[in-house]
Amino acid sequence: MQTQAKLLSARGFSVLQTVFCRSIILLNFAMYLTWVNAKNPFRSERKLLLLVRGIFGFLTVTSVYWSVHVMPLQDATVLMFLSPCLVALASPFILGQPVNKAVFFSIPVAFTGVVLVAQPPAIFGGQEGGMSLKNFMIGSSQAITASVAKLSVSFLGKSEPTAHIIMSMALVSCMGSSFGSLLNWKFPHDPLEFLFLLGVGVCACLVQFTATLALKRSNTASVMSISYLGIVWSILIDYIVFGMAPNLLSICGSSLVIVSNLCLILYERLASPM
Repeated sequence: MQTQAKLLSARGFSVLQTVFCRSIILLNFAMYLTWVNAKNPFRSERKLLLLVRGIFGFLTVTSVYWSVHVMPLQDATVLMFLSPCLVALASPFILGQPVNKAVFFSIPVAFTGVVLVAQPPAIFGGQEGGMSLKNFMIGSSQAITASVAKLSVSFLGKSEPTAHIIMSMALVSCMGSSFGSLLNWKFPHDPLEFLFLLGVGVCACLVQFTATLALKRSNTASVMSISYLGIVWSILIDYIVFGMAPNLLSICGSSLVIVSNLCLILYERLASPM
């Protein structure tokens, strides 16, 4: 999804237009799910929390797409995955969920990997491959907004259908991005651009549906820790699609991410009853 957003940005599509096209497709998908379940989302008793989820979901998507617009995909993804650290640490206190003991090992190791991939100048002395303070501020904002959005999904998962949670984000995102996207609208000029716009929306449907189900049915901290594998995929895509090879520190950071997730999965498998 971020890859397609970056390709669209390179072809002159604005961030808000990409968000709008994504949200329109996602809204239709959510409306279909709602129709299948025959439940009215506007009769929910948790409208305020649905609105919070929608607002922070919209802010997250906008900041994610803006990040991939101004920096390499792997850097933008790394900053996005600061969110699992915040969610995993906050979920026991806010949601009352038990934390798998392996998470206390997995999160610090994965966070160390994040630092090695990002290579912030304050730590690495501004060497080549380091991230500017401006880009760091833009990218890190998505971690905060994503944390609020994910925690609200975990709250809503106790009473709201998946379709309602997805619709709240899609509807708010459509309204929030419509005006800005229309001011700088660009019509696709070839089938590839149509495909990218469609792909952003289709991927959003898959991501939102699977992520919402995971947060509803699983331990939030464990789900967030496992999602760190997305960093590894972003580095591979940067190299294959955009020709940007990672340096040695990025490779070491990615290895730490993989190790942290393997340890978490292994611990959960050993701890689960046979």
